[in-house]
Amino acid sequence: MGVFTFGYSKIEMGAIAVDGGMGTTLAEIGFTYKDTASMVESQATATPHKKEGTDRPILMIKEIGDTTVKFSIMDPDATLYGSLKGGTLTGTSPKVWASPSAGPSVEQSLKLTSEAGIVWAFPRVAVDAVFNQKLARSGINLLEVTCLVMAPTKLNTYAITATDPIVL
Repeated sequence: MGVFTFGYSKIEMGAIAVDGGMGTTLAEIGFTYKDTASMVESQATATPHKKEGTDRPILMIKEIGDTTVKFSIMDPDATLYGSLKGGTLTGTSPKVWASPSAGPSVEQSLKLTSEAGIVWAFPRVAVDAVFNQKLARSGINLLEVTCLVMAPTKLNTYAITATDPIVL
């Protein structure tokens, strides 16, 4: 029987493994702002090929849709800006993040753990992180993160895996 899945208990990110597979040194990324986490797969594109004189296709070429994972982090710091936005991190106390001079290409491994214990693993995602700061007492500093699932560079590795929770 399936497991009802709602909410995420943990979002982890880190460097892609040297061999191009799932990273093994992932860390929790901070507090996810309530109700901002989502995983969406776009509709597949199908191209039907028909024989002259027929209405029905004799061949269908199907291309899967893109999968994106989105969430907002409500407690970003200089280290997180560096890992998700690129740029330069200097100093120790305080740490100082400086934005990159050109659009960075940030790729990481991503792992989501649902409240029900289902683990989603994405060995390679392209990360786009943008500021969303409302500079008012009623606002909060958010870093909105969009991850596009990419094909892993390691052979025989799936782009997405979902592992059922351990039942004792």
